[in-house]
Amino acid sequence: MEKFVGLNKLNKKYKNKNDLKGWFIVFNVFFVVYALSIIFYSIFSYVFIRANVIGISMQPLFNKDVAYSPSNNYDNENKDVVFVNKFDKGKQGDIILIDMKSQTYSGLILKRLIATAGQRVTLKLEIDGLYHYYISDNANDIGQLLIEPYLASEHRQNMKGQYYNAFCESASVTFLNENKTLGAYFVVPDDKVFVLGDNRTYSTDSHNSAIGCRPTSEIMGTTYFYYRHDQNFLSFIWEQFLNSF
Repeated sequence: MEKFVGLNKLNKKYKNKNDLKGWFIVFNVFFVVYALSIIFYSIFSYVFIRANVIGISMQPLFNKDVAYSPSNNYDNENKDVVFVNKFDKGKQGDIILIDMKSQTYSGLILKRLIATAGQRVTLKLEIDGLYHYYISDNANDIGQLLIEPYLASEHRQNMKGQYYNAFCESASVTFLNENKTLGAYFVVPDDKVFVLGDNRTYSTDSHNSAIGCRPTSEIMGTTYFYYRHDQNFLSFIWEQFLNSF
């Protein structure tokens, strides 16, 4: 009987020891996950800039359900969020974040990078009655038609006379021929970029004299991924996973 009682005490002591060991393992796992989260967040915060997308200049990709209003400053609207890699200054077609530092217009703007220094930007009237962009590395050549699948049809339909006139006033342009309405071009100056909003109807960008071509020093980085304001976190993670392949 005494041996049996002693065995029970030994088993109990062993069980308590295992319970402590189990809790120790749980604590270690929690600590490792917490430490890795802190490290990941620190690296992420160092690499990426988080920015709210305000306004409708990048519709339909961003804020696609926000309606235009002349008196709306969009401060109270739901906003999509972008994460910008500040170590990537972008290439043609990328969406970049720019920190404007001009006297006429200042603040952060999100635009699509269309052309870089030394490239020729041509806006030419086509048979559909709309103006289309051509980009070339050679100032004496019109280059290739800029394919823009990201534009909504209703936004492209507004690339007509008024849009073309604004383009001609944004820089010192050369007209394609004596009929100045058929097209014009200019070469992006050194250390500058030509950027446009996807919503050509309501985008203040490089085609407008208020902004013009922007210095490369103003580029804060390139958008790598974004979070829609109506999107839940799980769908966001799943979407990023699919985009990684």
